[in-house]
Amino acid sequence: MIRRLVGVAALAAAAIVAVPAGAQAAPALPACGLGYTCATYFWDSSAHTTIIGAITQECDGSSYTWGERSRYVTFSSTRCS
Repeated sequence: MIRRLVGVAALAAAAIVAVPAGAQAAPALPACGLGYTCATYFWDSSAHTTIIGAITQECDGSSYTWGERSRYVTFSSTRCS
């Protein structure tokens, strides 16, 4: 029993050490509301000069994703007709 507890404690300590101190979570993506078509664009930098990826959500519920994600995000939504 003690061996098992020591093993669990060692794994927990290793998991804590493995997380970099400066790591930041990616920003949460906006939700696309019912009755809207939405586009989320991911940019290469804060200057928003080159789109490197996107997520589009259509009125019929389909979703398309391509490219890479980054922390530089713009979002737009349009009401479905």
